[in-house]
Amino acid sequence: MVEFVIVLPAFLMVFFALMAFSLAIYYKTLFTFAAREGARQGTVLKETKPTENDIKTIVQNYIKNPNNVFPPEITNTNPTISVDGEGGTFGQQLTVTVSYNFSKTLWGGDGIWKWTPTIQAKASMYHE
Repeated sequence: MVEFVIVLPAFLMVFFALMAFSLAIYYKTLFTFAAREGARQGTVLKETKPTENDIKTIVQNYIKNPNNVFPPEITNTNPTISVDGEGGTFGQQLTVTVSYNFSKTLWGGDGIWKWTPTIQAKASMYHE
């Protein structure tokens, strides 16, 4: 029983750290999907090319769409979206970057461990 009491806190800390890390990887995947959608919409051959604000709106709408699997803590915030190469011509590259300040604390309140990395997802495509 004494061994259990000694090992349990370390085990729980590792377990919850793995959960936080897994959640960060999940969020990065979701933001990559959103950035890819913005890049795809921004590079498709159209009469008028989307502007930077149009592409940012596409990414925001993708994140806030209830049919996608973004958790409420993300859909209620505004991640930073940057666009480079909008309105380009055939063969030019468009890059959409989505950044989000991820924050998880273990064991309530200020906790004993707080992890706050910036998750950044980037998608690049060439204009048609």
